[in-house]
Amino acid sequence: MTDKTERLLHPKNWINPETGRRYMYFSKDGHGYDDTLTWAKHFEDRKNKIIKQENTCFGLFWVSTVWLGLDHSLSPTQPPLVFESMVFSRLKRSYNDFDSNKYTTEKQALAGHTELVRKWNNPFFVFWYYNNKYKLAKYGREHFSKIAKGWIKGRKRKV
Repeated sequence: MTDKTERLLHPKNWINPETGRRYMYFSKDGHGYDDTLTWAKHFEDRKNKIIKQENTCFGLFWVSTVWLGLDHSLSPTQPPLVFESMVFSRLKRSYNDFDSNKYTTEKQALAGHTELVRKWNNPFFVFWYYNNKYKLAKYGREHFSKIAKGWIKGRKRKV
């Protein structure tokens, strides 16, 4: 199966031939939208947005890959970035995203999703990340134990 969004890798497909301006919105199959309302109608459908989602590292994190449709590239010379993978914490009251990448094609997005899942399934990477982000070495094991106990306590209530 070929990736329909591969057409976004070619600069001629970023430009509206009628106006000569770069498209701002793109369909899931790589065609540019002329107006925002058409994009919004397609974007409204949840099953159209989600490419892949899964839990990682004992259910602590959630990796989600979606079609955005809105070009997130920062340069007019770069290909449009219309897919995104993000890693979220599943801990209670934690709404941060820990990692994210944007992609041009659905094929790239699926490969990136697989890479993020592999990375965030590694407990050594997770510990290293938390150690650097929250300075666990500075606060010691007691601080990490409080976080873990709070998470376990929250999980028991849900069951």
